[in-house]
Amino acid sequence: MHQTASIYAAFALRDILIMIPLRHFGYQAVHQMLMSAADLFTNSSTPRGCLLASAAASGSVEAKDVQKAVAQVRRQMISRVRLRIEQDIAAGLLPEDTKAKSLASLAIALVQGMSVLARDGGRREDLRAIVTVAMNAWPSHLA
Repeated sequence: MHQTASIYAAFALRDILIMIPLRHFGYQAVHQMLMSAADLFTNSSTPRGCLLASAAASGSVEAKDVQKAVAQVRRQMISRVRLRIEQDIAAGLLPEDTKAKSLASLAIALVQGMSVLARDGGRREDLRAIVTVAMNAWPSHLA
């Protein structure tokens, strides 16, 4: 079971990381990533949510390896989103005082929160509505 959990975590998180297209402006990339996560987490052909949140929430000794792997993937996700945001700041698309790491962390926290809500039975349309509301917090975006 531990090996299955590790494999599931790796693939679900990898899929979300791939959803961050760096060719788009940061706003578009994050919006697409979050909408895709809402769809992935509520897909009827896979378990609801993903191990992203479950592994982090489990305090068991057996989950330590999974927790470390998941934390590393989350750090990679934050780094990738932060890079895109920093590029937008440099290009003048976002204000100079935009806190790139905080904004990137917010996006990834949304992914984790949506995973939990999906595991609790949250509907796709509800998760997508959360994304819409959350994206209103994006500073001076080009929508």
